[in-house]
Amino acid sequence: MPLGLCLVLLNPGDATRLGAGDKKKIEPISAEQITRVYAEKPDEFNNVYTGKTVTVEGIVSNSGVKGDNGKVYLMIRGYTKPGARVAHSVRCLESGPDFEGIRQGHKVRIRSTVQPHKETLYAAELRDCTVIKVFDKDYPPTKAARLNAKKLRGKWKVVSAEENGKKLLGKQMGFDALSIEGYTIYLHQGNRAFAFGLAFDPEKTPKNLELTGGKAALPCIYSLEGDRLRLFLPGQKKDGTFQRAVSFDTSKNQGLLLNAERQKGS
Repeated sequence: MPLGLCLVLLNPGDATRLGAGDKKKIEPISAEQITRVYAEKPDEFNNVYTGKTVTVEGIVSNSGVKGDNGKVYLMIRGYTKPGARVAHSVRCLESGPDFEGIRQGHKVRIRSTVQPHKETLYAAELRDCTVIKVFDKDYPPTKAARLNAKKLRGKWKVVSAEENGKKLLGKQMGFDALSIEGYTIYLHQGNRAFAFGLAFDPEKTPKNLELTGGKAALPCIYSLEGDRLRLFLPGQKKDGTFQRAVSFDTSKNQGLLLNAERQKGS
């Protein structure tokens, strides 16, 4: 796997008082701000936020996440306690068509009702969520983007890979599987999985795709023929930027080409 790609994959306030008129005019609260109070001052969180209507703004860390209760959530990146291994998040129950196309890396503004603090949950939970704004040009997704997201949905086994004009086998391939759900892709390395958002531009030839949410977006190309998927992950240039391939010829384009087959039943 290219060194630059490895580096990208390794990526992973005081409370605002709410008054009686807040439901009519609400200033956005950052996801880091509300989760800091959630993590450090549970009693204050319940007193200030629980049951209130707020508008939360932040960067999506994942979308279409299925909870143990079978419901689907949008996760917004929040506060990390010093020395903690797990970050706190805002967890928003997805409802309605406006959530389609929201992906990892999007900056969003969501209006919702805050639920009480839970000791067993690392996320401030929001209900009755309404999408107010998504700060990116690829939202809402075009008809072509929606269609391609639907076509790519499922589990894929990486059967071969190429780099610098040479075929790679076994662990040399870098990844052994892909799974795609909605606008999220997971690149699997054994028991590890790296999650990215998917930003489609299928109108170009070859079809363009960006993997978002890491330290830098990865500009890719891809092709789908039946149950066979080719995904060309970009190589990193000397200046640290990533170069999108113009064809699937690895002898002429820097990067890692993954050849995958759809798994039965997915």
